[in-house]
Amino acid sequence: ATDQLELMAAQEPPTRFANQILGQIASSENLHHKAYPYFAREGEFSDAHWAREQAVINRDHVGDLDTLSQLAENPLYADAFSPWIRADLAARQQEWAPLVKSVLLVQIDRTNFSSFILATIAMVVWGIILLHLCQVTRFDKWTPVLCFIGLLLGVLSTTPTLIWVMLEDLHLPIDQGEDVIHAMVYYIATVGLREEVCKLLLFLPLVPILIKRGYHLEFLLVASFVGLGFAYSENFGYLSGSMGTAATPRFLTANFLHISLTGMSGLYLCRALSARAYSFNDFFYIFGIAIVAHGLYDAFLVRPPLDDQGFVAMILFILFSRYYFKEANALREQLEPVISLSATMSFGICLLTSVLLVFLGTQFHLGQAMELAFGSFLGSAIILFMFFREFGDTLTR
Repeated sequence: ATDQLELMAAQEPPTRFANQILGQIASSENLHHKAYPYFAREGEFSDAHWAREQAVINRDHVGDLDTLSQLAENPLYADAFSPWIRADLAARQQEWAPLVKSVLLVQIDRTNFSSFILATIAMVVWGIILLHLCQVTRFDKWTPVLCFIGLLLGVLSTTPTLIWVMLEDLHLPIDQGEDVIHAMVYYIATVGLREEVCKLLLFLPLVPILIKRGYHLEFLLVASFVGLGFAYSENFGYLSGSMGTAATPRFLTANFLHISLTGMSGLYLCRALSARAYSFNDFFYIFGIAIVAHGLYDAFLVRPPLDDQGFVAMILFILFSRYYFKEANALREQLEPVISLSATMSFGICLLTSVLLVFLGTQFHLGQAMELAFGSFLGSAIILFMFFREFGDTLTR
């Protein structure tokens, strides 16, 4: 049969799909250099879009930069390059403007309607909770503006993060290994470092304004919105690539983890730059903890020690959440709002959990939806427990 396919593929013109089948056979055997000519030959048909995509993927996989560059200039292959492969090509060629453009297209391409709705609901609810938590009514009209700018900067911070990922994979290819120790080092040195650095870099433009205004609770609030913006943008990729099932670990815990890590780092950075002297020791201490905590949280979720279903990761989440709530509580004034902070927090988290369950119920049967949502139920209970423990606030006045 293969000999017959070879004859059909070699004739002029070749039989439609003969080269494509041979290319698939070679790819399944990891014979990538053998597979490429078949896909390229099949791609000569005007309607052979899939074969042209496979030819591009094939050359990107083996790192054939010269052939990729030639294909990129071929009008027939204009729609065969995914934004991610165009970004990878630009990174290899060190073409920075096309790289940034392609990364932005990657972020747009991974957004679909359902992921946008889920991520936006989570962002709005957490935003309202943060505004209430940090007593936004204590400040003037510019505080909400700074929070909105911080949110946008947080969204934008995912762009340099993705560029960092591509350059890191290109020039410093490392993997997470097969054991917990290797995974811990990998996630701290890669994920934790790049995400916390990029979020803080995008927070920097607001630092002079915040220091001039001089409100420490505002430092925490605006920095938290940068973390929320990053989580909001990051959620699109996780949700769209998993039929929404990634919402179960990310809908509550990961959103709040980004909020708390960036909030604390931003707060101590503003304090260090405003007070100078030994305050920088406190900043580097907190920032280092944020990087390590972020990396370990991801490592223990991906490769849990002793098959603990993420229990150790949840302990790290609890410790940093408590630290964040404790810092926020110390900066708050004793006010009597019409709607208590506890009511806002409880209602918001219950709403997020309900929306998650409803969404999962549309994708799977109820039993499976409940099983998938259990992680978020546990995460929401932990967040509320830590909140009530630190604030001692009542639901009613």
